Order: sequence, then structure tokens, then C-alpha cells
Amino acid sequence: MDNKERNIIKKKILKCLTEDFANNQALFDKKGGWQVFNGTDLTMVMDAVVLGLELAKNDINEQQVTAKGNEKFDSWK
Repeated sequence: MDNKERNIIKKKILKCLTEDFANNQALFDKKGGWQVFNGTDLTMVMDAVVLGLELAKNDINEQQVTAKGNEKFDSWK
């Protein structure tokens, strides 16, 4: 894992912990960092982290496919 991949992972996990979107409920306030709900537990946090990792994996895989496609295109020139 390089720094670029690590930053993507951190960004996606933070998004899942702090933003509402389809099938995701923010657990923490984005600016202050405090919990949004009383009763937030470790399972809720881990579920958000796992979702963030899945989103990051998809982004990283897309970038790798795009990069390989660009390499093939560049070799045709």
C-alpha cells in the first residue's frame, strides 16, 4: 500500500463515519468529531469502517484498471 492508497482509505472511512448517504448513517459530527447518537457502539463504528474499506477498494481498483487501460492506449501510439 502506498501513500495515495492510504489517503483514499482514510478519506472513505471518514466519509462513512461522518456523512449520511444511501444505506449509511453518520455516527460522528464532521466538524466537531463528537458522536451524533447516544449509544453509538463499537459494532456500529466497525460496520462504517468496513463500508469505508469496501468503497476504497472499489476506487483503488477503478484507478488501477484505468491506469492499465491508459498504458495499453499509450502503447498504440
